[in-house]
Amino acid sequence: MKRILIIEDCKFTTSTLKEILKKEGYNVVGQATTGAEGIEMAFELEPDVVTVDNMLPDMVGIDVVKELVKEVENCKILMISSLSDENIIKDAFKNGASKYLIKPFTASQLRESLEEIL
Repeated sequence: MKRILIIEDCKFTTSTLKEILKKEGYNVVGQATTGAEGIEMAFELEPDVVTVDNMLPDMVGIDVVKELVKEVENCKILMISSLSDENIIKDAFKNGASKYLIKPFTASQLRESLEEIL
């Protein structure tokens, strides 16, 4: 069972992600509401995938992605954000995001995104 860490400050989005991921057979190993907390958890838990919101209380998601790429070996990163600007998305990929999913998303979009990167 693939292990997922959620880094998201919106409780509704976190709840939705957890519900979909569990139904799809993934193991949600942790959830963080700040970038710093998420980076620390990713280093400790070594998940297969980290979902990262791009707007967190303490830092932007792209900075989280940069740290995850440096600190967590073989970790795939799925950015999930309402920010749909093409330059932001390109920057996310340039800095190590494996996939970028725009909110709002469907369960099938989430499933397909995870299947692509795993």
